[in-house]
Amino acid sequence: VAPGPLHTKYGCQVLQNIRNHSSRGSPAYYWPWMSNYLQGLQAGLFEVARTVKRKAPLCIVVQDTHYKELHVNLQRIVIEILLGMDRSLHARHDFAVTSSRSRMNPRARLHLRDRDNVESLLVFR
Repeated sequence: VAPGPLHTKYGCQVLQNIRNHSSRGSPAYYWPWMSNYLQGLQAGLFEVARTVKRKAPLCIVVQDTHYKELHVNLQRIVIEILLGMDRSLHARHDFAVTSSRSRMNPRARLHLRDRDNVESLLVFR
């Protein structure tokens, strides 16, 4: 899988959900921003996977996020991208996020009363 169009079914669904969200800025601002972010993430993962030896462990730390009330499981996106690059998930360790900058913004807290984010160590081979 080479960089370019997004190669993750779940990631494409997230982008569609953001584009179709009722929030005024979703299709014109947030959708292009998130699309660019995910394509950049994919390109970066492609480069890392290309340069790390095939049998060497590839360790990535990733934290999920939210767009308004929509949960964005970045761990799943990273896993789908790297599985598409013939890497296998060897281990996953999840940790609760106890502090987040998004909790500082009172308007963000309106969308989800209790955001339980997870940070994960993903180990691929």
